[in-house]
Amino acid sequence: MQGLHQLVEKADEQLLDAEQREGRKRLDEFYSRLRDGDLVAYSIEEVEQAIRFGAVDTVLIASTVPRNQRKDLETSVEQQGGDDYVIASDTERGSQFVNAFSGVGALLRFPVK
Repeated sequence: MQGLHQLVEKADEQLLDAEQREGRKRLDEFYSRLRDGDLVAYSIEEVEQAIRFGAVDTVLIASTVPRNQRKDLETSVEQQGGDDYVIASDTERGSQFVNAFSGVGALLRFPVK
């Protein structure tokens, strides 16, 4: 059963286009760090605080976040040498990201709290 699951997962990855694969990779890293209690921030307030401290390496923003708010986050992070990635909300993982974290999360360079 596990082998079949792995086969389906590998086939699924091959079918995803490059953008979806990148979004999946970024979300996988976010969830992995979150599970390990390691260097993430989520919710707009927490991410904005991390940006003020210069702690954001990558900000993840769902495509459903209002454009002006998305642009403000992207600009602030880029000014600090970080990068941004827009997560497609019309995928299963993107939808989960929106529902669980309001569509805003960040991979941090160092802890903020």
